[in-house]
Amino acid sequence: MFNIGKLLACAGLMASLALPAAAQTYLTEDTSYDFRARAGVSVDWKLAGGLTLSAGEELRFKDNVSSFSKSYTDIGLSYKFGKHFKAGADYTFIYGNDIRHRADVFATGMLRAGRWKLSLREKFVLTHRTGEFNVYQQPVNALDLRSRFKAAYDIPRSHIEPYGFCEIRNTLNAVKYPGTTAATMSYSDVYINRVRTGLGFEWGLSRHGALDFYGLADYNYRKKYDAYGPSAKRHDYGD
Repeated sequence: MFNIGKLLACAGLMASLALPAAAQTYLTEDTSYDFRARAGVSVDWKLAGGLTLSAGEELRFKDNVSSFSKSYTDIGLSYKFGKHFKAGADYTFIYGNDIRHRADVFATGMLRAGRWKLSLREKFVLTHRTGEFNVYQQPVNALDLRSRFKAAYDIPRSHIEPYGFCEIRNTLNAVKYPGTTAATMSYSDVYINRVRTGLGFEWGLSRHGALDFYGLADYNYRKKYDAYGPSAKRHDYGD
């Protein structure tokens, strides 16, 4: 169903989508650095056939790991169709400065070539934001598409599996101002707003447990608007 050529071609297409955004010139802010950390646990239950129920909890820390950022509590259901395809859906409760509800559906193509494990995942994500915030700057329900290519290597006679991945995120309904005032605002802007790359390894402790360690490089790009209402708007690009 899947082969290496198809997976590499899809990965190349994902990378080429980022070129138009990179070629544009925008005002940018000064670069800032922060050391952050994440710690989480997840469990899977094989229900029947290829059906799997999963649940997990993750804590995130920021400001050089000195303060709490967010917690993610998720539950999901997936089904594996043979060796090369998996699909599913997840719900995530996000707690931080505000409360957010996130739902997603995904499809993953998988291929094993020798000891290499290759996968390409496409995920549609809907995030519902609660609390008080300016709807002229961001939508209540944000929709994005996340495309991730991952390659892992199974080291012979070892429980260690190193891997690398690249994920490109496209916002599908960001705030857009075709005119000069906020009265022209619509939720219709589509652009690449995040690129994530990572390297890590999974350490299998037993048939039923493993530890996962990784480092993540996260590039964010977001159009920023300072909008007060239908009659006033100031905008800057970049992030």
